[in-house]
Amino acid sequence: MKACSSITGSVRRGPARPIRTLEDLAAYLACLRDGTLLVDDTKISRWSPQAWEEQKAAWSGKAKDHVVKATVLSDRGRRAIWVEANPSGEGRTGDIAMLRSQQGLLPALQAGVAAGTVVLADRGYPTLIQDLGGQGVITPVYANRYHPISDHDRMFNRALSSTRMPVEHALGRMKRLRALTYRRRPVPPSAALYEPSASSPP
Repeated sequence: MKACSSITGSVRRGPARPIRTLEDLAAYLACLRDGTLLVDDTKISRWSPQAWEEQKAAWSGKAKDHVVKATVLSDRGRRAIWVEANPSGEGRTGDIAMLRSQQGLLPALQAGVAAGTVVLADRGYPTLIQDLGGQGVITPVYANRYHPISDHDRMFNRALSSTRMPVEHALGRMKRLRALTYRRRPVPPSAALYEPSASSPP
C-alpha cells in the first residue's frame, strides 16, 4: 500500500510524480485506482520526405498526409499518461503492429493486465487479447462473412466507444496545447554551415 501511495499520491487526480520510465508506468498501472486503461493511436503531421520510398513509408491513407504515428495511454480522468512514437517512424503502420514493435511498452501492459487492469481499445487492436495474454482486454465486436454483427453487438460497440471517449479528450487537449508537434526539419544544402578553409583570412 505504501508503494502505491508513493506512486499515485494521496490525491485523486493522477500520479504524484511524473511517469518518465517504463518502470514508472508499470508501477502506476499496478496501482491504478479505477483499474481502467484506454489505448489509442494518434497521428502527427510531418514534413514530406524527399525520397520516394520514404514518402510512401510516411504516408497515412487515413489521414491523407505524411505523419508520425504514436501510441497513447490514458486513464478515465482524461489524462494522457504515456505517449510513445512508432519506432520505425512510418505513418502507414497499423495500430497493433506499432504496439508490438514497442517492445518495452507491451510488457508493461502485460504486467498491468496481470495485476488486474482492464484495457479498452478500438478496432485498430483486433488481436490485443492474444498479445497481452489475459482476459482484461475489451475490443469492439468485428463482423465478417461468417459472423454478421447483431443489434446487441452494435449496442456493445457504441457503449465501448462512449467509454473510450476520455482518451479522445486527452488527445484533443494535447493537440490544442500543441504538445504533439513534429518539429524536426531537414537541413537544405543551401543552409549548410560555412566552414572556412585554412587559407581563409580570420
